[in-house]
Amino acid sequence: MGCFMALFALGSLFVGLALDPLLGGRRLAVVVCVLAGLPLNLGIAVWLTRLLIARIIPAGAKSTGFTANPDDDQEESAGALKSE
Repeated sequence: MGCFMALFALGSLFVGLALDPLLGGRRLAVVVCVLAGLPLNLGIAVWLTRLLIARIIPAGAKSTGFTANPDDDQEESAGALKSE
């Protein structure tokens, strides 16, 4: 993941350097490409991370018992007591 992000950042730098002579050579294209590449790089990293996590932890996986809301856990315990 880190190598991908570094290559993407270098790619945006080189694209900016290639566009500079075409646009007058004031280094504006480098700044624009690098600044536009940062949020794009972050978005792709988040998307790729979510994709890989979804492969590791399937959506239908059973919970380990930890819940963010303690009331949910109490309701499950109460239901188990009633069924006995």
